[in-house]
Amino acid sequence: MDRPSRKDHNYLMQFIMFSLMILLSSSLYAQDPETLLSQGILQFSQKDWDGAENNFQKALELAPSDPNILSNLALVQIEKGNDMLAYAFWRKALYYHPFFTSAQQGLEYLKKKGKIQAPDYSTFATVFHNLYRSPSLYSYLVLWIFLFLCLKSAHSYLLSKKLANEEESPAPALPLRLIFYGVFLIVSVCFTVSQALDKNATRGLSLEPSITKLGPSAESPNLFTLNPGDSIEILSEKDSWVQVENQQEQRAWIEKDKIFVF
Repeated sequence: MDRPSRKDHNYLMQFIMFSLMILLSSSLYAQDPETLLSQGILQFSQKDWDGAENNFQKALELAPSDPNILSNLALVQIEKGNDMLAYAFWRKALYYHPFFTSAQQGLEYLKKKGKIQAPDYSTFATVFHNLYRSPSLYSYLVLWIFLFLCLKSAHSYLLSKKLANEEESPAPALPLRLIFYGVFLIVSVCFTVSQALDKNATRGLSLEPSITKLGPSAESPNLFTLNPGDSIEILSEKDSWVQVENQQEQRAWIEKDKIFVF
């Protein structure tokens, strides 16, 4: 049996290299955001909502600020009945491109539809919400102690004043302890409210399936998964990471571009 010549060997190597180049280029082509967007649009036209969403999500990972991808994701959510998530995607598209027509029209559509309203995240509403959740138990304990002492001193002073009026004697002076308790009560109230104000405008939505982390690092251990549309609160921020709390009061870190903040 004849051994293959050097020329045949070269042809074989060229064929292998050519095949590898084709496979590599097709793989890279499949990962192109425009290609994924086109595939998603095709699946959307065929009413394959899950397939379209999957391709749009992959495209978004490669181009997180592309308004076309965000807008198409919003359209998928409309078809799936997730109006709030559609609202978030259109709002994020306008964050990157304030005059993007499709996103403006989408938000106008939701407004006319009347089935969705932007949550009330005004300062008053947020402070009222955070007064319930944010300040520590210690802050409330101090507040209630000074409120009790202030009311007790005020009650004693009013009884003394009433007794003096009945006896037609000079009215007693306002006790210093009542002034002292009153001042500390005001300080405690201001401190408690300031804790709530510090957490103003800290709520949002998860935009995609995301595994949260124990710390602000990709190498940190995994915790729980946030699904698209999950409501969250933003507790703190570090570089490109934010610490969030879900509705079950679980805390974790997640990359900032995976959420939408109201």
